[in-house]
Amino acid sequence: MRRPDSRVVTVEVEPEHALVAQCLAAHAGVGHKVDVWTGHSRDVHGSLRDRYPSPAQAPRFAVVFMDQGGSRFWQDLETLRKQDLLLPGCVIIADNVLKPGAPLFLWQLCKGAGSREFTTEIISLEEFAMAGVEDWMSVATYHPEAAGARSTSRSAEAPEASKVPKEVLDLEWEAHLVRTMASSPGSVPFEAWAAFSERMKSGMKALGIEPARSMEPRE
Repeated sequence: MRRPDSRVVTVEVEPEHALVAQCLAAHAGVGHKVDVWTGHSRDVHGSLRDRYPSPAQAPRFAVVFMDQGGSRFWQDLETLRKQDLLLPGCVIIADNVLKPGAPLFLWQLCKGAGSREFTTEIISLEEFAMAGVEDWMSVATYHPEAAGARSTSRSAEAPEASKVPKEVLDLEWEAHLVRTMASSPGSVPFEAWAAFSERMKSGMKALGIEPARSMEPRE
């Protein structure tokens, strides 16, 4: 935020959360550099360019942090990429990709279509306020120039690479179910979360996707 040309763009699905974000930015004295849009990421990302007076004023991102529902991660990232809103070298950080999980997102980045333009590292860490329960974060870097260089050598693999394995879709469905349970009355008990995390970890490992390193919890 110290750079005069830097901006922060945030999307909040709940109007009250958007209001809190606006108030906090104003209180910090950076309200003029923070754009808070209200709505579902599915709708806001697709119309982001139209929300600014001219194409030159539309943002292009150096960093993207994703903490919406994991089932939206890949679609939202693809929308930003196709609209040319990601700067070369953009870093995309995604939270909770093991629990509740974002298996399709991870598979696309590591094995599928996204592997041509993104280099991805997965980090294992302990879930907040859940001692002993593992979660993952992913850190991907956007390299659009690499996609062109790889397209020729991998053209024969393209049809197969774009086909999502059934195992990934099964894990995606499990993540959807537990996410729905978590937002319902009664939520999900600790033991069920722990078991789900281990089951998702095993499923991702079977697909050749696992963390490169771990972060130990602070005392």
